[in-house]
Formats: sequence, structure tokens, C-alpha cells
Amino acid sequence: MVNKEFFDVLSKNINYIKINDDIFSGGTFEIKKYKHKFSSTTDESNKLFYDDEVVKTNGTYINYDCPTCGRNYTILLKKFLLKDSLFCRFCKEQDEEKRKKQSQYVTKSFKDFNKVVSTKVKKDKITNNELIEISNKKFESESDDFKLDYFSKHMTINEYEKIKTHIYSVNGIQNTEKLSYYEHIKNNNQMKYSSYLYDSKNDIFINMNNIKYTCECCDEVFNTTRKPIERVENYKCLCKRCSFSNRTFKIKHTINCINEKILYQSNPELQLIEFCNKMNIVIKNGPKVKYFFNNKIRTYFIDYYIPTKKVIIEIKDNHIWHKNQIDSGQWKMKEETAKKYAKDNGLRYKLIFTQYLQDFLDTF
Repeated sequence: MVNKEFFDVLSKNINYIKINDDIFSGGTFEIKKYKHKFSSTTDESNKLFYDDEVVKTNGTYINYDCPTCGRNYTILLKKFLLKDSLFCRFCKEQDEEKRKKQSQYVTKSFKDFNKVVSTKVKKDKITNNELIEISNKKFESESDDFKLDYFSKHMTINEYEKIKTHIYSVNGIQNTEKLSYYEHIKNNNQMKYSSYLYDSKNDIFINMNNIKYTCECCDEVFNTTRKPIERVENYKCLCKRCSFSNRTFKIKHTINCINEKILYQSNPELQLIEFCNKMNIVIKNGPKVKYFFNNKIRTYFIDYYIPTKKVIIEIKDNHIWHKNQIDSGQWKMKEETAKKYAKDNGLRYKLIFTQYLQDFLDTF
């Protein structure tokens, strides 16, 4: 059983983490036990913290130096957190005790069978149809409290039917329309059951631990650890940004002059879009830029982009939220990031307060 000292050694040998195309280094790395409030298990697991903020596991890579031989490796963070030895794969192959045992095993195997054979006992494998039947019977025997807790974290078949048209991909597979959904298939981990898609043509189950959805409001592709269904007037599949905004300022959408979907939240934003359409000027949803604030990676959604004018535009009202961001320093970080993005891409960044919008339109 590995202990805290073991992970302290590993932490000290981390060089940087890579999330998508963003690399983070120079801060403090620490591995410690953690349980997310939305976790489907009751146990804590090993998590990496960067400057005291937990780092997401999915899709994150880590670069580190082997504490034993100094070789440099880049691997998935998920695999890194499962390490039970300070040795890297090269060190393990050089371990004299391991080489001695392997040599003894190969020699004995050739002596007994004239070839290398596996010592593992093969179990009779049940078919997937049998597994479905066994899972249904087992799940039915579970308590009502267990079922209630399970479906608080997994979609029911009815929820899936209402949300499936908004599924972008499952574990990288995009065409999921012809796959069947099973709420509770028995497995051997501590959760006992998981939901799967079943591909009857290839007779395989597809784990649903990496689902990407298309937001029905902004068309943004997103993933989430929670069920992306929000009860409004009917079932909605909304990304985090649209879900939050729809509880405060309703996000709406219209089309630009080339029939592309474009979002707006306020009348001044709609005024800008309608003006551009009237003038036959193409206006698009603005770019997303990443910035780091209060030890977290955040995303700034710039409002609009007008290609012919080479300008990205942010429309602001003197709302209390904007004043709070100014006071906290967050707005300064967003503005600096947007200006850098504009400079790197040969654009101008324009901040327009609503009372001055007409003056800006007059310059067109």
C-alpha cells in the first residue's frame, strides 16, 4: 500500500500538466486524497492539486522525471495517479529480482510444457445477452434507496430518449443513433453497476464515462460529470454557461446575414446584430479565450467577431457583476487576455458600454 511519502516524492518530480493545448507549470503540485461532491462513490481517491486547486483527470497529461533513473515521461494523469512504484517501465526491466523471477518462470515453463504458457486460470465467459439478463435480475433485487441513489447519478431510459439527439459522442464514437441504451449493467467495481450503450452489430458495450453533448442553445460541444438535463418547461440540454445564464439573463439566438446561429442576451446585443444584418456585414459569435484566475483555468466568451472589420467586440452594461469583477481583478485578467488574443491574431479588441453603442455603429 503506497503512502503519503510515496506521492510526495512523485509530486516533486512533476514538471508540468497539459490540459488540451494549455501547459501549466511553475506552481505547487501535490497528490492527496479527495472526494468530489458529485462523485458516485463514497470513497476518496488520489487527485492531483495544482496550487491547491484540484486538476481534472480526463484528458489531462502530466510530464515528470522518473525519481529513480531521471528519464522524462509524458503520460495520462489517470495512469500517473495509479502508480504503485517509483520505478518507470525502464527501471522495472532493469530490476534484478524481477529478471531473476522471469528467467525462472520461462525455464520451468519450457521444462514442463516445451513452451511459455500462462498460469492464469481461464473462466467461462458469459455472453452479453446473458449479462443483460443477470444485471436486470440483480438490479431488481436492490433496495429502493439504492435505486434512487443510482438514478440520481445515471440517466433513466426515459431521460436518455429525451436527451439522445443532443449527444455529440460517447467515448469518441459520434454515430450513436442506432445503439441501445442500458441503464444498469453489472460490473466488478465498487459502484456495482454502470450505464452503457450496446452495439448489437459488433456485440460490444460502450462505457458512457466520456459523453460529449451539443448545447441546444449555443451549439457548444461540452461534457459534464452530472446529468446535463435541466428541468425548465421541458427537458433541456445546456452547457454550463447557458445553464447558468438561463437562470439569470436568458440566452437567445437569432441568425446573421449568412444564416448562421448567433447568440445574444440583451437588446443592445440584438441591436448590433440587426444593424450588421441590415448593412449585410457578417457578424459571428466571438472567440473563447482561456485565462488563469484564482488558481483556476477559466474561459472568457467574447461577445462578437466581425471579420471584415477585424474586430472582436464585448458589449457591457454597468451591471453589479461587472463591477464585482473589476473589484476582484478578474475583469483586468479577462481584458488583458482578450487584448493579447487580438494582437496575436491581427485583430482589435473593442469594449463598448451600452450607452455608447450607437456612437460605435455610426463609425460603420
